[in-house]
Amino acid sequence: MAIARYSFLPWLRRGIANQMQAAASAAPRAELDAVLTIETRKSQASNEHQLTGTATQKVRIIGPGDIIGINQQMVVRTEPRNWITDFEPNYLAFIEFYDEDFPWRYTPEPPAGHRLRPWLALMVLKESEFERVLTPGRPLSSIKFKGGANVQNFMPAADRTWAWAHVHINDLVNNAPLEDHDFSDADRSTLENVLRNNPDKGVSRLVSPRHLEPKNRVFCLRRPCFRGGAQGWLGHCDS
Repeated sequence: MAIARYSFLPWLRRGIANQMQAAASAAPRAELDAVLTIETRKSQASNEHQLTGTATQKVRIIGPGDIIGINQQMVVRTEPRNWITDFEPNYLAFIEFYDEDFPWRYTPEPPAGHRLRPWLALMVLKESEFERVLTPGRPLSSIKFKGGANVQNFMPAADRTWAWAHVHINDLVNNAPLEDHDFSDADRSTLENVLRNNPDKGVSRLVSPRHLEPKNRVFCLRRPCFRGGAQGWLGHCDS
């Protein structure tokens, strides 16, 4: 019987967002320089260049404030499951997404080493700690904390959200722990091959740091991690 092998990565991001060099400042979206090279030739058969030039344009990347809904099919697993009453209180609540890069896809900042903050996080609340707020015209509902609720008990600090999200690959991606070496280009190539051959081998996961209590009803809520995300969810995200 083959031994099961797993790889855990602190974050994963694909596409143009990997070119991000600086975090978004006051704007809700990060910006990149798109460079277009223009060449003209004397004729289609000729390789002689007549004119060469470049044009640079600032482009904005879709940010957390642009996302006001998640397709439920993106969620492949939640623990505890809905209305489950025998979940072990010494376990942590979590949510898994099918796309391995989803928690970091819209993060408006570059990584700092092995750390990259996700654009959303998982928050677990008791029924007595909050109330729902429904405001006409807003794309999503919001919540209001009730008096006595200690926010520090169920939400990590803004600079620690990176620690509560990771990628889980059901295969061996690297041959040494990440603390012993950087995630190399060879590792990235191996990861892409694994997911290309079997996209079901990986998931992304958000974990709540809150310790659950026995015989307590809790609600697991997704919350934005950046101000631009909160503004967008409340219908105040500027273009």
